[in-house]
Amino acid sequence: MTIEGLKYEEALTKARSIKPCFVESEWQHRILRLYDRLLNVVPRTLLSKVIEVDRDYEFSREVGHASKVLELSIELVRGL
Repeated sequence: MTIEGLKYEEALTKARSIKPCFVESEWQHRILRLYDRLLNVVPRTLLSKVIEVDRDYEFSREVGHASKVLELSIELVRGL
């Protein structure tokens, strides 16, 4: 999504053309839709840094937690 500048539906279609069962659960859809929203409000350089910190400290170990944190982060950024 990020590298090619694709929207959620475009990225999902492309990924499913490679792996038909890509994104099966509603949680997975939710996270990708939230990520799409995040790409529209946060500069990509900042987002890259957030992802780097997350990898270093393993903050998003659980999908539900990651989804909620992502959702709240978007709302926070939009409110600034």
